[in-house]
Amino acid sequence: MRFTDIANDLLAMAAKRHQLFGDEISDLGEDTWLVMLTLYAAGDKAPVVRESALSEAMRFPTNLDRILSVLAGHDLVTGNISETGADRSFRITDKAVSTIEMVLDVADKPAPAAAENEAGTERA
Repeated sequence: MRFTDIANDLLAMAAKRHQLFGDEISDLGEDTWLVMLTLYAAGDKAPVVRESALSEAMRFPTNLDRILSVLAGHDLVTGNISETGADRSFRITDKAVSTIEMVLDVADKPAPAAAENEAGTERA
């Protein structure tokens, strides 16, 4: 795979992410996506993810409470969000899993520009 293909996949995934998750979640920034990916990736290994593991994945861990509250409000994350002073645990919801998989599926399909370029190359 060429690096431009990877870049196009990442751009397509970012656009799909914004489309599916909307402004409120998208405006929270890249850390929100990293939290969701951490929860998603851990889903096969552990039923819950500790707060400390989520903080490690983030660039600005001080935003974790806000991110979790918004994600919980959209039924994307469950856990002891209102608890304080402990290494809380969280789990991703089925709704979040299916939405994340729709975003990741974008990389499995050629972007329109890439498809046109490949078709043009084959004709030449």
